[in-house]
Amino acid sequence: MSGTPSTGYPVNTFGIDSTKRYQIVAQTICERITVQENYDSANPPSADLLVAQPAGGTQALVSKGVPFVFTPQGKWFYPTNIVGDIETVSGSITLQQVESQSI
Repeated sequence: MSGTPSTGYPVNTFGIDSTKRYQIVAQTICERITVQENYDSANPPSADLLVAQPAGGTQALVSKGVPFVFTPQGKWFYPTNIVGDIETVSGSITLQQVESQSI
């Protein structure tokens, strides 16, 4: 496939917990997808994450408040690509998914 990145990259938020692995799915043509707990100064991060790339692969522990960046094997992720999966170690949180070009 070929393509170029979109403009106006989306920021999606959705809930996850420790009951299953949630798929991270690209929404646009992008070079990276950053995921992290959706938090602010009034509501600090509360959960460690287990992240795998590719989906179903070996999970890595990501400490609460630390973002994780999915990067493609090739140049781009394309809409509907399942790029990996994520779950919390315990509890439930709101996750933020940001798609962008590489820096």
